[in-house]
Amino acid sequence: MGHSSFYLSNYNKAELCFQKRIAINPLPEDYYMLALTLIKLEKIPEAIVEFNNFKSKGGDRKKADEWIKFCEDKYK
Repeated sequence: MGHSSFYLSNYNKAELCFQKRIAINPLPEDYYMLALTLIKLEKIPEAIVEFNNFKSKGGDRKKADEWIKFCEDKYK
């Protein structure tokens, strides 16, 4: 449901869906999608936290680092 909400640009609903999924049975991809959602909601510091969670849970480090750099550049 989070993916559908994200791709339909319902970012507030997507954020809630990904947060619920993470609370129940998290996968690295859930942190990644939550971080992308947070960018769309302009919650840049929170997105950086979730990209770091994505990395720490086994997600693609290079992809996460690229997004973190994007966030840091945007947040300046």
